[in-house]
Amino acid sequence: MQPNYPTNRFPAKLLFISAMVLVIALIGFTVYQSRVFHIIKTDPSLSSFPATYPYLKVYFNDELSKDNLRVAIPSGLVRDYSADGKVLTFTLQSNLPLGTPYVITLKHIENTKGKTIQNRQLTFTTKDIPYDQLSKPQKDALVANQDKPKYSVYSIQFVNFQQLLDKGLSQTQQLIVENAIFTTSQIVKQQFNTVTLQPNSVIATPFDPNSDNPAYSVTFDFTANNKTYHTTVSSTNISDAQAVIKDSSGVVVYDSTTAVNT
Repeated sequence: MQPNYPTNRFPAKLLFISAMVLVIALIGFTVYQSRVFHIIKTDPSLSSFPATYPYLKVYFNDELSKDNLRVAIPSGLVRDYSADGKVLTFTLQSNLPLGTPYVITLKHIENTKGKTIQNRQLTFTTKDIPYDQLSKPQKDALVANQDKPKYSVYSIQFVNFQQLLDKGLSQTQQLIVENAIFTTSQIVKQQFNTVTLQPNSVIATPFDPNSDNPAYSVTFDFTANNKTYHTTVSSTNISDAQAVIKDSSGVVVYDSTTAVNT
C-alpha cells in the first residue's frame, strides 16, 4: 500500500520559503534605509499643503550639519530657514496665495557624517484646508504663530553692544547699526534672535578734523546663528552713520552708502 502523504506539504513549504524571503528583503531594506541619508517626511505633507500654515518642516533620518547648507527658494515664499537636529525648518510668509505651486530645491544638505543630499526638489501647491481638518500639532503651530509678534529689529537681543557707546557712538548711531543688522538678517533670509558683538574685535578710529577723511569710524565683528559678520561704521556727525556689513569670506552683504544688498 502506498503511503498517504499530505497533499499540501509542498505548498506549505513554498509559503514558508516565500515568507522567509520577504522577511530577509524587509531586513535588507531597513538596513539600507538606515545607512542612506534621506528625507523621512515633511510636515505638512507636500500633497496637502495649507496656504495658512506658517512652516514647512523636513525630517531626515540623520543629524544635519549647519555648515554648507544651500537651498534655492522662490521669491516671496520663505522668511528664514534653519537646521536643528534632524529637522530643516522653513518659516513661511503669512497667508500664501491659494492654488500657487512652489518648488524649494535642496541644493546641498549634509549630515554630521559628511553624507549629502543634492538638488532634491520639494514641490507643493497651496490649498484651502479647513482648520478642523489640520492635525493637532498643526493647529497648535498655527495658533502659536498668530500669537507671535512680527519679526522686527525689536525682536533681536543685542549682546555687548554697549561697547559701541563706550567707543564713541551716539545712541542714534547705535540704532542705525542695529537696523542695519536687522536688514542684513532679511537679506540672508535668516531670523536673528541673538546678535553678539565680539568684545576684542572693536577698533575705533578717533575723529580728526585735520585729516583728509575726518570721519569717525569703528569696526567690529558680531555673530548670529553661528555665523560671523564684519561691520564698519563711519560718520561725520553724531546724528548719522553709514554701515557696511560683510560675511566671513569678505563679501559685502549690506552697504548703506551705496544701497548694495546682495
